[in-house]
Amino acid sequence: MAYSLLISVLLVSVAMTYSLPSTFETCWDCRDTFLVVHSVVDNPLIRDYVFEWVGTLLCKSLITKVYSDNSLCQGVIKLMTPSFISSLKDSYLDPDFACGSPMFNKCHYPDFEVLSLTDYQKKVLSSKPPQYQDNNFVDQLYKTIGGDNTKRDTLRMVHISDLHLDTKYTPDSEADCGLPVCCRDAKGVVKLPAGFYGSYNCDLPQNTLEDMLAFISNDIKPDIVLWTGDNVPHDIWEETKTEVSNANVKSA
Repeated sequence: MAYSLLISVLLVSVAMTYSLPSTFETCWDCRDTFLVVHSVVDNPLIRDYVFEWVGTLLCKSLITKVYSDNSLCQGVIKLMTPSFISSLKDSYLDPDFACGSPMFNKCHYPDFEVLSLTDYQKKVLSSKPPQYQDNNFVDQLYKTIGGDNTKRDTLRMVHISDLHLDTKYTPDSEADCGLPVCCRDAKGVVKLPAGFYGSYNCDLPQNTLEDMLAFISNDIKPDIVLWTGDNVPHDIWEETKTEVSNANVKSA
């Protein structure tokens, strides 16, 4: 009953605001209305319960077609709700943004401006040397190098990215568990055992990472190693700052 009431308040507030733009006679009418909606969305009950509850229901209706474990939705929605609400308040529900948009067109503030990505790119590149302003710069650079017979020093480089190290990986555990990440300890009969060096539907075991790094060091012997991150496993519904830090430390 409480959830139904809170959802009704939220939906009615947003619906009335966006469906009746003609009711706003002045900029201040529009802004005051959106400030009220802001306060509704900012209410702890709305923020911490309704958004999570509705989000989890929607997630389950979609995710269950792919993944069978409902804990995924509960974790992901709880993790993402604060960011979602913050983005909502800073964009579509922001009084200046909404009331200055073409839909309402009641306020005229310079705070928000619709930008073209292409125009912005050209603006940034306009201050660069002419040879860098063309999108074909890298292709032209390779052509120049290819036509130059001058002997030059070369470097051997290894680029390491998207390790997705899973310190919870367990060989012979279930590799088809109904979640985005499997191959971890689980009770019950194992139908598809996880391999020692990895399995499909699973992230990277630590022993595989160690063997790979040993091969890079002993066989490839690179002059340069570029490590560009994304080391955490795909269990985003369980991630914490500590787990992310631990994954980075383990990978390093």
